[in-house]
Amino acid sequence: MGYVIPFFVQRYLPVLTLFIVFFSTSAYSNEDLYLKELEAEIGGAQTSGVVSADPAKVITLDPKQLEKKDFEEKLANELPTTFRTYKMLSAEDKMKVFEMYASNEKNMKKATRLLFELYYK
Repeated sequence: MGYVIPFFVQRYLPVLTLFIVFFSTSAYSNEDLYLKELEAEIGGAQTSGVVSADPAKVITLDPKQLEKKDFEEKLANELPTTFRTYKMLSAEDKMKVFEMYASNEKNMKKATRLLFELYYK
């Protein structure tokens, strides 16, 4: 006489299998998201100003350039339509907008106001 699988196990085995598969894949995806967030955090915290994919080629950026890049990323993420308008400005006007942002304790409201004043002039 062979081993007999109880009825409830036979009936609920597919459901149990689905739960196991679902929870195991969600655990891996959550780990990936967590790691991506950590990598983004590390990537955004480059205070040394050194950017390089190849150790032989080291490019040092001015801290002001890094701040401007952070400002542009913040503008693109928080106000994408305003960022499109910002990209249409001249380099000189972009610098004015950034300087307004930097000199006013990173006040995005004042910077966007100046941005639109420069755009509509």
